[in-house]
Amino acid sequence: MNTRGLIGASAALSVGGALLLSATPKLADPDLFFGNVAAYGVLPLDGVWLTAVVVPPLELVLGLALLSGTLRSGAAAIAAVLLLGFASLQGWALATGLDVPCGCFSVGDGGSVSAFTVGRAALLSLLASIAFFCTGSPKTVHRESTGAPS
Repeated sequence: MNTRGLIGASAALSVGGALLLSATPKLADPDLFFGNVAAYGVLPLDGVWLTAVVVPPLELVLGLALLSGTLRSGAAAIAAVLLLGFASLQGWALATGLDVPCGCFSVGDGGSVSAFTVGRAALLSLLASIAFFCTGSPKTVHRESTGAPS
């Protein structure tokens, strides 16, 4: 494995592990995660419900894909967008002084949104982006020399 592939695999494994750790408590206590999502006050009740139902299994599937290497590039791209969304929402909550639970790795007493949680989500998004751009071999175009102008 070349350096690029090693960097991509390391980033993917880091994000994949984080997503599995994040999904587990949400799947174990969906009602509490529902309350965490509702606390932000940015979604109508149907949106809160949809988010609480979709996000934990999505994190689980993305985490498994990143760890196993199955569809790693696509999983990394989706994870990067998802994590950037988390960082943005947390940043908004922090900037507006909203004291809400992070809901990141623990849906119970996991602490409130802070500069640390925003930075962590942003860093994970960056790592997922690195995994996306470093996954697979670089795309190259080979042009045969035919003597004709290009």
